Amino acid sequence: MDIDDRRLVAFKALYDLGQRGTLWNVSNTVWNRVVPHFFWKRLRNGEPGMHAGLALGRRADATSLSQDFPMCIGTSKKKGMCLCVRDVFPRDKPGKHGSQTYFKIKPHPVRLEDFFGEEGRQMRPMDPKSRLDDDELEQFNELLWEMGLHI
Repeated sequence: MDIDDRRLVAFKALYDLGQRGTLWNVSNTVWNRVVPHFFWKRLRNGEPGMHAGLALGRRADATSLSQDFPMCIGTSKKKGMCLCVRDVFPRDKPGKHGSQTYFKIKPHPVRLEDFFGEEGRQMRPMDPKSRLDDDELEQFNELLWEMGLHI
């Protein structure tokens, strides 16, 4: 078993492997590669920064790290048909809701190997909210159905 096979086995054991409704913190270098006309500014320390990602479907059948799984990008602006998710980035004040994050329902092909990128780990589960709640997941499934995305 080579290193990529071992990484894939570890990945499947540790994560939901792109389970629909899971939330991810994704490096802007990944989004730049998969989203046409994506624009982002580097952080003050020169790092590329991150945007939230929402997994559209399950890739439990993955046989290599070079396979893609569909993911939506999250932004602070509502554009087109999108899912509104609260508390993806919670505020520090107890009892206050975090800001809203909007996920435009458009799949972008993110590779599993981005978890083990050349520049380090470029994706990680969102913390503390790593998945949609039941109501959000139901709304998400309805939006996917309306759009004809049977993933």
